[in-house]
Formats: sequence, C-alpha cells, structure tokens
Amino acid sequence: MKKTKILSLVLVIVALLFMAACSREETPDEPVTPVETQAPATDTPTAQDTTTDGPLVGWESNTSPVDLTLFLNGSWWLGNLWGTDPASQRLQSTTGVNFDVQLPVTADDTMLNLMIASDDLPDMIITGWTSPAWHEMIANGQLADLDVLIDTYAPTLRDNIGEDIFDISRIDGRLFRINNFVEGLAFQEAALRYDGIIGSNQPTLLVRQDFFEEIGSPEIRNHHEFMEAVAQMQANHPDHIGLYGGNMFVNDIGPLGMHFGIPPWYESGGRLYYRWRDPMYWEALLFMHRMAAQGLITREVFVDDSTVARGKVDQGLPITYHWTLGETGQIPADNPDTTYMPLPPWDTYRQWRSGAGWMAVAISSRSQHQDRAIKFLEYTNTWDGAADIVWGIYGEWADDPVEGPHWHMVDGRPTFHQEYFTARLADWEGIERRTGLGIYTQFIFDSMLTNLTSWIPGDTFMEEQNRLFGPLVTYRPDILTIVIPGGSDEDVIRVRLVDLLREAIAELTFAPDEDTALAIWEAFIENADAIGAGQVEEFMTANWNR
Repeated sequence: MKKTKILSLVLVIVALLFMAACSREETPDEPVTPVETQAPATDTPTAQDTTTDGPLVGWESNTSPVDLTLFLNGSWWLGNLWGTDPASQRLQSTTGVNFDVQLPVTADDTMLNLMIASDDLPDMIITGWTSPAWHEMIANGQLADLDVLIDTYAPTLRDNIGEDIFDISRIDGRLFRINNFVEGLAFQEAALRYDGIIGSNQPTLLVRQDFFEEIGSPEIRNHHEFMEAVAQMQANHPDHIGLYGGNMFVNDIGPLGMHFGIPPWYESGGRLYYRWRDPMYWEALLFMHRMAAQGLITREVFVDDSTVARGKVDQGLPITYHWTLGETGQIPADNPDTTYMPLPPWDTYRQWRSGAGWMAVAISSRSQHQDRAIKFLEYTNTWDGAADIVWGIYGEWADDPVEGPHWHMVDGRPTFHQEYFTARLADWEGIERRTGLGIYTQFIFDSMLTNLTSWIPGDTFMEEQNRLFGPLVTYRPDILTIVIPGGSDEDVIRVRLVDLLREAIAELTFAPDEDTALAIWEAFIENADAIGAGQVEEFMTANWNR
C-alpha cells in the first residue's frame, strides 16, 4: 500500500512538472502527461510562492548573482568546467548561482578531512553517501538541517522528490544530506516500464571485436571460458593487455565480485559476514592468480589511475577491460575499423543495489548563502532543471549532437534522439565536455529524472542489455544502507581490514604458485579475525536485524 501511494504521488508530480515545463519556449505546444496513466487532479501548487512576511520561498524568488563554493570529493569530476559549457551557463543564467569548484588533489579523503578538521567547509559539500565523514561533520555541527532549509526556502522540493529519497538519505532520522542518483520506487517503476533497469552505466566486460572475431567469437558463459578466450587473443597479440581496468582492484576484488556473483555481505544463518568469507570469493582470487600466471593480468590493474587507464583504452592496448555499457562502440586508435563491444554476463553475474545512489549533497552550517544553495537544489530537481543538466535542448533532430536539439517527446516521455545518444556513446567524454550534459547530474536526486531520456523506444541494443542483465539485479537497501559510523571502533577495524585485504590480494595474485597463494589467503583470514573482523560483522548483523 505504501509503495502504491508513493508511486501515485510520483505520477502526479511528474505530470505537474511536465505541464510547468511546457510553458517554456522550447517545449511542445500541446502538453501531454509524461506517463502512460493520466494523473488525478491535485491541489499541490505548481509554482513557487513568494511572500512579503518572512523568507522568500521558491527558487524563482531570488535569482540575483551569487557565488557559492563547492567541494566534490572526486578528482575525476568535470565540474571544474563550470561556466565554460552550455549546461552550466544555462544553470547560472536561470538561477544566478555561480560555483567556485574545488576538487581533491589525491584519490583519498585527505582534502575533505582537512576541511573538516579546520572547520573550513565550503557552502556545499558532495561526497560518497557511505563516507564516514558524514557522521563526523554531523557530530561537529558542521552541516545545516535540510528539513529546516527546505521548509523555509524551498518547499516545492518536497513536492518534486519522493519521500523515499529523503528517507534513504537520513542519518538517525535527520536530513543533513540528500543522496543523488537514488533508484527509488519511482525509478524502479519507470525503469521496468521503459527497459531502463540497465543503463549505459551498467558494469560489464568489453572486448576488442577484431581480436574476438579472430578466434571465432566463442560463447563465454563463465570465468573458465573467459580466461581461455583471453589467452587465445593475447597469444595472437602479445603486445596487448589481456584483462585491464584502471584501479580495478584498488579495493577488494573490485568488479570481479559482480561477475562472480559475490554479494557485498555474505548471509548465513541469519547473520552477516564479510564477503570474503563467501566460498566463491576464493574462486575469484584463484581466477586472478591464474590469469596473472599466464600474463593476462599485470600489476597495471593495481596501480594505474583513471587518467592513465583512459589513455591506454583510447590507444587500444587492452584486449578486454572492465568498464560500463557506455563504452560500447569505443574505437581503438590502432584500428579505426573496429570497436570495443560488451560481453554477455557470465552465468554467475549478479549485481546488488542499495538504490541509495552514489554521492550525497549537503550545505555547510556556516554558509552565508544557505537559502540560495537550497533554492538551487530545488531548481535542479524540477523538470526544467533536469532538462538543463541532462536532457539538453528540445526540438527535432538537426544533425548536431553538440548544439542540439538533443531530445523530443515520444509517447508522452522526454526521449533522447537516437542519433544524439549514439554519438554520445561513441564519444562519451568528448560530447559531455562540449555540451556539459551529464556533468552536473550530481545535483539531481532522483535517478528517474536523469534516466528518462535515455530509455529510447526501439533501442534494440539497450532492450537486449536489459534482457541480459535486468534479471540479475537485486535491490537490498536493508543491508546496503547500513553505514559504519566514522571514527567508531568498528570503523577503525574496517579501515585496517581494507588495507590488509588490498595487500593480500595483490600479493597472492602474483604469488609463484597456487599453494603459496592459498597460504597468503589463509594468513589474511587469521589476521583479519585477530584484528576484529567479527566485531564489524556483529555490528552489521545487529543493525540489519533491528
């Protein structure tokens, strides 16, 4: 009943957002509801109200120029292009907000931790929603209460976003941050309808089509067949890398856990255990060792960062590499007549999702512009905001993937032009840099808004990928939203285990023989238990069962 109620509300909201959007010049003359079922009437206001008594509410109430500082905890983010691309220019022109973007220099939390320690947080902070830093910032009183800010300055944000998104973002019942990319109830319902559970960001293994065809394009259903095929291809092309992916195993066994169907936490007897206690985990480690023994995995996968990895893929050095479906069609520089193509999932492939998104957005309690920060987020989570950030320019296709138009309406739903989407898949980062589209999705909370346009009717490729990968996706927010508080005893143990595990995996992968690899692994298990792995498992089990 709760799910039905929320979904009904979402349909109402989407309908209202669309009708509001249709008043803009670049939208269709005759508005249609962007869902198959017409939403019932509602007395929820569709425009922001302004008052003369008390604070002005609604993003439109104040669009004067303002400079906000923003830190996103990822050196890879292209947000430092703010103001130079069309998407950010539209956002700045509409809301008046200009960002001074700060990014970390290193791949760890050093810069964020320094900001926290010096009590020098910017106006807005974005970092992974699972980061222990959230608990520290909350304990220090460094984050604004977003419930208060929303009610005071941006009330329509609650109308536009499902309550399940706010619920999944709360920490101990309070709203200090809001998760982005949340695959909540509205997303799941729409994704099933439009073959969108699997998107272009779905993790997969890709292979050079020319090399693959040379060995007869064999069926690959498991890691044994994969290793055999890679060995054959590398024998033909010894100057190439068998299996690759920048920082692929920097933590844990990385994406291989998904291909081997290893859950994030191992369930047994009503308790939760570290995933490395799953018997299948050793099978994955043995696979890595055997690949390395044949020279099919090199130390590059442990040391190359994303920039180096991008360069090697562009050159065409990897025979196979782990990335996402969005890499489909990537053309290697050494052979413009071929592309990288995704392999079907192995029989063991499983993906567990929390639905809780990727990162989370917060506002500093010391910010002098809390009202403008929350109003900006109110705008980015409207239909118009999503169009500015993700969808681009509305209209009929004009053969220009950069200038647009990028999307049109199909059966009452905003949909990318197939030509634009194809061009984007072929040159993902290039198109993104030139248009700005997709860069600023960190400001959108509901994945439905960011994904609606990419569910293209008649896209046989994505329909096929949904058929292959869709049944292998499971949502487990009951487990995957449990966060170990930063600085707690369990967190100290967790950090030590992460380092210990990383060292053990790297060592056993390149061990001289399998007996040595097994001895290294058994030593890790013994050390992990001595450090206190069981205490972390007790914490997880207690919070799972409460």
